[in-house]
Amino acid sequence: MSMNEAEKTLMGEYNKLKNQESEEFEISDPLEDKKPLHWQILIFGKDGTPYESGMFFFNVEFPDTYPGHPPKKIKCSTKIYHPNIDSKGQICFQGLKDTWSSSMNAKSVIQFIIDLINNPDCGDAINSEVAKCMQEDMEKFKSTAAKWVEEYAS
Repeated sequence: MSMNEAEKTLMGEYNKLKNQESEEFEISDPLEDKKPLHWQILIFGKDGTPYESGMFFFNVEFPDTYPGHPPKKIKCSTKIYHPNIDSKGQICFQGLKDTWSSSMNAKSVIQFIIDLINNPDCGDAINSEVAKCMQEDMEKFKSTAAKWVEEYAS
């Protein structure tokens, strides 16, 4: 399989990341599906958050202009009750796009997703119903999020 520069760069980053122990994430081998620009990342919910003990799968699609440009798409394939992730799994990652530079890498994207999961932000909500619940009744938000973890992300 002949690879372009973006694919070579990403595979180099994958090879570095796969050897690093992490309690926060795991990455599936992009070459299993012969798609080096498409990564599947498993994010583990952080202790002390409503997402504790959850396992959330994200699909990240990198452009063939990477690392010059940010991911084209980041989608959560696990159902999650979160103000920054809609019912179809689309996430708000405009902040990542706006601050992207060619010095950023796949680890930057993974860290962005981890931070997003661990720090729900009503100010940048894509799911207004969840954001409203979070603003008006934090305990209900936390219990609903934890219930969804149990139902969909365990």
